[in-house]
Amino acid sequence: MAREVEALATAVKMYYIDTGTWPYDGSEWMSDLTEGPCKGEPPPCFIDPDSNWKGPYVNKITNDPWGNPYILATSLYSPGLRVVVSGGPNGNLSTGDLTPPGIICVDDDICAVANPSN
Repeated sequence: MAREVEALATAVKMYYIDTGTWPYDGSEWMSDLTEGPCKGEPPPCFIDPDSNWKGPYVNKITNDPWGNPYILATSLYSPGLRVVVSGGPNGNLSTGDLTPPGIICVDDDICAVANPSN
């Protein structure tokens, strides 16, 4: 499970390195990694078509093993980082303040940081 979250965080990081932008928060971030920022539509789309998107960064993103979607979160105190989070077996996102470098997942949450500097 932790490997899956780490792999998604690495994909988010590579997306950022290639395009200079983060995938959109919310449900759109998954299709940004698999289909690209234009989602198969010809330009113009919401991002520069010359953005150096080199994906797909993952082939398919499914829900976590407990059937819940992964969440891409922005740290309030480190906006240059993104965090991929699973609510874990209980399905509740208990981790509140995602403040790197000390991301501390609480309860049964599973987290991984997408840091383009590492």
